[in-house]
Amino acid sequence: MKEISFEKGLSSNLKILGNSGTGKTQTVKRIVKQIADEYKVLILDALGEYKELTNTSEQKIKVIDLYKQLMDSEDRSIILTEEIKEEIKKFDFVVFDETRCFYKEIKEFSGFLAELESENVKIIATFLEVPPVDIDVIFPTFIWTNSR
Repeated sequence: MKEISFEKGLSSNLKILGNSGTGKTQTVKRIVKQIADEYKVLILDALGEYKELTNTSEQKIKVIDLYKQLMDSEDRSIILTEEIKEEIKKFDFVVFDETRCFYKEIKEFSGFLAELESENVKIIATFLEVPPVDIDVIFPTFIWTNSR
């Protein structure tokens, strides 16, 4: 995998697009490990794939495992409680893994993303497909993982 460079920081929100098995999660893990020395990072983990990043020494990473909530919901969606929304605002970066699980109501979710932007919380999000336009406009920078 090619090295990702953030020498000048990550100045905009980042979407990572790719089919299942193309390396989206591995790409996010590498990015998080690079930025966590300087920034506080919260990972909203929809599929339980980031557990090993929890409480890593000297790095400021927190993982909220939402897999059980996803599996218990009839429509396979995750509801962001007010408690989680407030928690997100305490971090420099938030990772939405499998972002499609978070936007049952597109306007509400895009409004929350805009609120995070206004609070200077940077967003890293993974997608299987190009997101709806209301959400897509929030992500001017993207990485496309297209190889297995």
